[in-house]
Amino acid sequence: MKFYLINQDFNLLGKMEESGITGNLFTYHTGESDFFTKIARDLEINKKIKYMVAIRPHVLSPEYLIRIDKSIKEISKGNRLQINLISGHIDSKEQAMIRTLDQITNKSTTEERSNYLIEYVNLLNQISKEEKPDYYISVTNNFTFEAASKYNDKMIIPYHQYINNLYDISGKQIMLYLAPIIRKTQEELDNLSGYEVKNIDDVKFTYDQMTNMLDKLEGEGIKEIMFSAWNKKDIVENLNFIKEYKYNRC
Repeated sequence: MKFYLINQDFNLLGKMEESGITGNLFTYHTGESDFFTKIARDLEINKKIKYMVAIRPHVLSPEYLIRIDKSIKEISKGNRLQINLISGHIDSKEQAMIRTLDQITNKSTTEERSNYLIEYVNLLNQISKEEKPDYYISVTNNFTFEAASKYNDKMIIPYHQYINNLYDISGKQIMLYLAPIIRKTQEELDNLSGYEVKNIDDVKFTYDQMTNMLDKLEGEGIKEIMFSAWNKKDIVENLNFIKEYKYNRC
């Protein structure tokens, strides 16, 4: 199993690589600074960890995305940049920030943004294999699933949608997304406090339970999973679990 984490802290990337993490996702928010610039500064060519950057298609043209991808490849001497194409939730603060000139903006509906993503993906698939960026499409509705399916593009799908069989993913390239609370023992899980998580029991796992789940997913053809964390302690716990999981499979 290949593991990705959602994390905005570049200082953690070294420890993540030591723990066996394949890649890191930097999420998108209109008010944040630019992660492509930070990645270019942070890259060390002797490292292997991949940098995945979430972008909303209406804020960056395919042409400029290709130029950025080409530049990072030149700097890193390899394919270390990945893109996460998203069209989903935009919060009220972002909706007040209109900084694009196209008809699609932060105030556009989910369906309008999804349709724009579909056009974006159509264009990317007209580009030569050598120039085409390495990207995943976040599947949030039927529109984006169909867009990704058209070209058999890689997808990121929430775990709860996967287990509820919302999409026919047979033959698809899938990365699952999950925000687990992982502890070594059941006693630690039973004594958790400070979480305000709906249906928290659905995301609580001991090391053994998570290991069994991952083994089951691999048997079903899932080879990549992305963990999010509820807090800083969960980031540490995720890393500790992944390091032990990888060690036990060496």
